[in-house]
Amino acid sequence: MIDQLRRLVPRSGRGRLVAAAAVVLVIAAGVAVPLEVGGGAAAPAKQPAVAAHQCVPSGCALVDTVITSPRTIVFYGASCTGVYGTWYMNVVEGGPNNEPRPSYRLDWTFTPTMTQALPDGQVTVSPGSYGSILMTLAGGNMSITGTGTGSANPPSGHGRLIVTLSRSSATPRIEITETGLSSVESSLGLVSPFSLSGHPVLLKVMTGRHLSSC
Repeated sequence: MIDQLRRLVPRSGRGRLVAAAAVVLVIAAGVAVPLEVGGGAAAPAKQPAVAAHQCVPSGCALVDTVITSPRTIVFYGASCTGVYGTWYMNVVEGGPNNEPRPSYRLDWTFTPTMTQALPDGQVTVSPGSYGSILMTLAGGNMSITGTGTGSANPPSGHGRLIVTLSRSSATPRIEITETGLSSVESSLGLVSPFSLSGHPVLLKVMTGRHLSSC
């Protein structure tokens, strides 16, 4: 079942969040997913048959992680040139149908001399029972506004999203830190996938030889 969820998450760097929304529908239907904080190696059978030269000789860098608390959240991202290069990442969050659930598409670049990035991205929110929620992300600056409820002063806030590559251990990791948004997220019933119990999310980076988006 966990592999079925991952196959639904967009693999292509040009993929749209429409496919990501399908994962939310599957999760919301009550799929039981085991905890896998560290991620696991992507099975070759899940990748299309593509030429090996589409990845650099050392392989593409991959993130393929599912976290189940406080909600089930799927992280899938890749760089076709290894840990250094242009990354994309899709983040899809499950939860009850009557609660807001955001889905993210992040884009950033790491270089050997710059391992911290301010991502651009697209965010869509299934508002649940709330009127509607608008989220934007550009250059690491994220804004959230609750709209469509008729309130003269809808909840709103601004914060930052920072992506950092850590190579201090044998296994590289990507840390995503969100700041400044906890108050407005709480008022709107949003659960941030990047601030788990107040801590940044830490994602294991793996290596793959084949990736259709390269």
